[in-house]
Amino acid sequence: MELIAALIVFSCSGFGTQTDVYNHGKRETTASEIANKRITVEKITDSVFIDGNAYEAVIGNGDVRVDFEEDHGVTRDFDLYIRLADGYFEWNDSLPLWNDPNKRRRLNNVTGKCKVEEVN
Repeated sequence: MELIAALIVFSCSGFGTQTDVYNHGKRETTASEIANKRITVEKITDSVFIDGNAYEAVIGNGDVRVDFEEDHGVTRDFDLYIRLADGYFEWNDSLPLWNDPNKRRRLNNVTGKCKVEEVN
């Protein structure tokens, strides 16, 4: 059942893959985990707060979507999907690895569940 509250705070956890892309083209994939990531959905302003940062979201039809691609290739890019009916979520992101000269980017693809912590 879809929550219709103005403010919903989720705690989301999940598992998936992390792929490091090397400058010479090699890809190395390992396990990836997100644990207890706090995500706040504000329906009044159509925004989502993740790790203290606000992002524009599309909220409706029983789900929440964020597609953040500002300065693609320079900063961390991600997209987030939460299905309000059962808390299923998908998290995909890509960030440059400037501190490792052998690697170009790190890609994460995680799925899991969100539980509601607070509703207002």
